[in-house]
Amino acid sequence: MKKLRVLILSVAIVSGLGCETAFEPLQESDYNYSIYGYLDLYSNEHWFRVTPVRETLSYGSSTDSLDLSVTLKRESTGVRSKLSGHLFTFFEDGQDTVNFWNYVSRDSVFQQEEYILTVEGNNGLSSRADVRIPESYPVPVSESFNERSYEGVVTGTEVIKMVVAEITYTFLFFAGFGDPDTIRIKVSQLDKVVTDEQGSFNISFNDRAYINDYFGTGIGQASLRDAYMIIATGNESWPESAGTGSEENALPDAQRNVQDGLGVVAGVAAYKISLEPCYDSNHVPVACPPRKIKPSDMMMGKGEQ
Repeated sequence: MKKLRVLILSVAIVSGLGCETAFEPLQESDYNYSIYGYLDLYSNEHWFRVTPVRETLSYGSSTDSLDLSVTLKRESTGVRSKLSGHLFTFFEDGQDTVNFWNYVSRDSVFQQEEYILTVEGNNGLSSRADVRIPESYPVPVSESFNERSYEGVVTGTEVIKMVVAEITYTFLFFAGFGDPDTIRIKVSQLDKVVTDEQGSFNISFNDRAYINDYFGTGIGQASLRDAYMIIATGNESWPESAGTGSEENALPDAQRNVQDGLGVVAGVAAYKISLEPCYDSNHVPVACPPRKIKPSDMMMGKGEQ
C-alpha cells in the first residue's frame, strides 16, 4: 500500500527540523551536547534526542553513530541504566533527509524523585540534566465532544501545574483519486485551562474556526478520523522555555536545564485521552482508559510514515 504522507501542523511549538542555519559562535563554546526529551511518570519508555552542539543548527544526512554513552541515574538508589541509541529519519517535501540519533530508556520512573541524565562522548566531553518527576493525578475526563463543530469539555482534578494541553485532530483528506492524505493538526489549549485552588480544572474548547480556516474551501474533502488530547503536568523545575522551538533553545542565552550543553529535559506526568467520551451505567461521563503516548506525540517536527 502506498505510504500516507503525514503533514504535522504544530500550533503550540515551532518546528526546527529541515532548517539549515549557520551559527558559528556556538562551535567554539563550552556547550557540548544538545539534549531534548522528557521523563514521563506514566510511561516506561522515555526518548531523548541527542546532538553534538557543533551539528545542532546544521542538519545533515549523516547516519554515522555518535559513539556516546547515555545514562540515567535514579538519585535515591544510585542505580544507573544505559540508554540505547536509535536513528530516526525525517523527510520534508523538496528538502534533504534529516537524521537524528535518539536514545531510549525503558525503565519506570517514580513521582517526586530526582533523576540525572548524562551524555558522555569518547572525546571526554559531557553534558547532563537534573530532572524531578511531578506528582501523580487522576486521569482527566472528556465530558463532551462534537466531531462536527470540534468543540468539547475536558475536566480533571489534583493538578498542580499543567504544562501541556494539546489536541491532535487527524483527518483523511480526499484530494482526488488514489489514497487520501493524512493530515494531523495540533492545537494548544493551555490558554483555555481554568483551575481552582484545589487543583480541579476545566478546558472548554471550540476549534471550528481554526479547522475551517486551515482547510478553506476544501473542508468538504476532509473527514475526521481521530481526536485526542495530551495533558501533562510538571513541577517547579519545569523550564519556562520548554514549549519553544529547537532553534530558539539553541541560542546561548535561552533558558535551559542542560549543564554544559543546550536543550530541555523535563519531568512530566502525561496522559493521552480520546475526546470521544466514555460513560458509566448511568450515562455519566467517566475517564476513558488512557492511550499509549508515542514519541511523535510530544516531539517537534514534520515527518512521513
